[in-house]
Amino acid sequence: MKYLHILALGGVALAVSVPLMTNYCIDGVNVSFYLRRLQKICPEDIFLLLPSLLVRAGAPVEFVYKLLLFGLNVATAGISYLCFYGIFRDRLTGVMGSMLYTWAPYRLNDLYCRADLGEAIALCFLPILFYGLYQICREETDSREYRRLWIVLALGYTLIVQVYLLSFLVAVGFTILYGILTWKRIFRRPALIVLLKTAAAFLVCNLWLFLILFLRLREGTFSMAAFRGEMIQSGGVFPSVFLQLFFLNGSSFRTAGVGTENMQPMGVGFAVTAGVLIFLWLVFVGRYRDRMEDREFCRFEKSMGIAGAIVAVMATNCFPWDWLQKQNGVFFRLIASLQSPSRLMPMVLLCFIVLTCGVVWQVKKQEKASVGMSLAMMIAALSLVSVQYLTGDILSTGEPRSLYGVEYGEPEGEERLLPENLDISPWDYGKYEKGN
Repeated sequence: MKYLHILALGGVALAVSVPLMTNYCIDGVNVSFYLRRLQKICPEDIFLLLPSLLVRAGAPVEFVYKLLLFGLNVATAGISYLCFYGIFRDRLTGVMGSMLYTWAPYRLNDLYCRADLGEAIALCFLPILFYGLYQICREETDSREYRRLWIVLALGYTLIVQVYLLSFLVAVGFTILYGILTWKRIFRRPALIVLLKTAAAFLVCNLWLFLILFLRLREGTFSMAAFRGEMIQSGGVFPSVFLQLFFLNGSSFRTAGVGTENMQPMGVGFAVTAGVLIFLWLVFVGRYRDRMEDREFCRFEKSMGIAGAIVAVMATNCFPWDWLQKQNGVFFRLIASLQSPSRLMPMVLLCFIVLTCGVVWQVKKQEKASVGMSLAMMIAALSLVSVQYLTGDILSTGEPRSLYGVEYGEPEGEERLLPENLDISPWDYGKYEKGN
């Protein structure tokens, strides 16, 4: 029983690695790009160096690619477990948090449907930031662990920025939002010292990277959506995605014109939504209102719930991103750099997982242990059904992808004028249909 959680984490990683148990690479939007990338050795791609060396040593590039994806599943399960266990100090809750995060449809979309390895690797390290944000608002600020917290935060931000700049910008934006919501805890001398040390360590460790980015900007070889004149609202998710249990393999990320047809699975999973709904019910009835021994954690849970709700609204196609972009040039460039509102979903996912895990932790601690276990099993069953349906659809609809396969590109000719290919709000696409 001592190492049961390790076996559970192994099962979590294996459950989402089923699409890798083939003799080919499953089709994905960017698979061909990364297969070719693995044949090169680029010092900037730190996390692709070892796989590239394996390819140079003679290993088949498709095998190395799938090995990399399996490693990401194992790393995500392990790192997220350590972070959630660090927050709740409970193995069951830590395993459940790892399961919900590793099995999230959005993460599987990055691995198999979109094949966005940059963001998929960054998702491995995002839980580190949430662990750091929890620790920085603790009341015990004179401990050795608290004084060394800047190392954890600097490491988390460094790992993310080295992998995917956009994920880093989203993480910084969320940190600012969380700081505003918890300003009473942030604007304390110990917390400010930790943040200053974090910023200094981060700049020292990543100065070379920002220098390279600056030089590429001057040369014009660094491209972002902000410089391509794109509107982003059509890339937001429909609110109904939060109530969706079954997800399908898809290739489209815009919702204008086609709605949810052929959409990529970008949800958090209904198991997480169910946990949030239970949390809201407990808050409404005031079930644990008079229990003050967990006040510190409840404060953290409340701030995560508010932050998650705000970001969830911003991630949908209902939020007026297009209107904001049209206000002035500065807004346009800043918002366009986000590429798509759906890029905010990892933050929504982690916030809502914190709420779900918090519900299980509180029920287990303050009610009978069997009640907490039953609740955990119900949430796990919902998550398992969802992930098995998605991985099964990926296996049944995914086609072999070769090294020199045809990549997905931009629509050509008259296809550019179709509503689903226009960068417009999904609520306005009817204006552009033929005959209107």
